[in-house]
Amino acid sequence: MKSRRSLAVAATASAALMGLGVSGCSDGAEDQAVVEGPETTTTEAGQQLEAPVIVDSADPLTVEVGQVLDVVTDGVTEVETSDAAVLEVTQPNDDGSAQFNAGATAESVGQATLKVRSNAEVLYEVPVTVEKG
Repeated sequence: MKSRRSLAVAATASAALMGLGVSGCSDGAEDQAVVEGPETTTTEAGQQLEAPVIVDSADPLTVEVGQVLDVVTDGVTEVETSDAAVLEVTQPNDDGSAQFNAGATAESVGQATLKVRSNAEVLYEVPVTVEKG
């Protein structure tokens, strides 16, 4: 008898959790708020990883060496930097299993401009200052 009660409690809890998961789903048609995540994450090896700096406008940025910039603007086809020694860029790509945003990694102290393009059109240019971490 006790095992039936435990099973019923577990089934009820599972159903409740499943209901919560489904209620949080969206059809993508409505606006969704960006949820700020933690500034750092700890890996299984105990390393601290910083969250990327989100880029979605021409607002000037100040970052530290090693930080990653994530360009989240829709329709971006290419990014370029005015100084590859300061910012190392990565292009948007699709490896067949996931899509990756364009971005950059702050490589050294200095200043550079990150140019964000959609095909031949320049969407915006971001002045980036990289400081020692």
